Amino acid sequence: MKKRFFITQIIVFILLTACLVGVTYSWSTRSAVQGGFLKTPMKLTYSSVVNGNDCTAKTYVGTLNPASGKIDYPESVSDNITSLPKESRTAGDVLYFKTIISNPSEVAANVSFLIDVNTNTGNKSFTLGTTSPVIKEIVYDSSAEGKWIPVVSQYEIPKAHESVSIEWYIEINTSGAFGIDGFALANN
Repeated sequence: MKKRFFITQIIVFILLTACLVGVTYSWSTRSAVQGGFLKTPMKLTYSSVVNGNDCTAKTYVGTLNPASGKIDYPESVSDNITSLPKESRTAGDVLYFKTIISNPSEVAANVSFLIDVNTNTGNKSFTLGTTSPVIKEIVYDSSAEGKWIPVVSQYEIPKAHESVSIEWYIEINTSGAFGIDGFALANN
């Protein structure tokens, strides 16, 4: 009886070790993320080939409509931006954006959408939030300067000319200068 119990313990130990090694390997082979920042996206272009697909991302600036309480975005598809000038901002300012990622390929793509902020607003300087497809908020400080910050990570873009819309915002928590130097799609 003791021998059977001992063998059972060895089998359980081996199974747990195998699970731990599998999970560790899975995480160690993912894109390098440190402190919420992606160190080096595989593609740093406005329109990039992601997983062999010609995915494109276009970002639009929105404005809050006080009458309806909704965010209005430009109707023209040519009104997209590739950066946001660094300007003086006041604590409490909110900048609204919508990014549309298209995938004309016959293969679904798994991508991350990132921004390169340009800020000197100090500690707890801004909050990056998404309202669609999922609701989340992350507070960043001045260490975000010069790093690619994910707005969405590992997002599945359907195949065949389907596009997805990401609605997101940045709330300035500490007065100072803030801008966005660029947007990027990255392979996952």
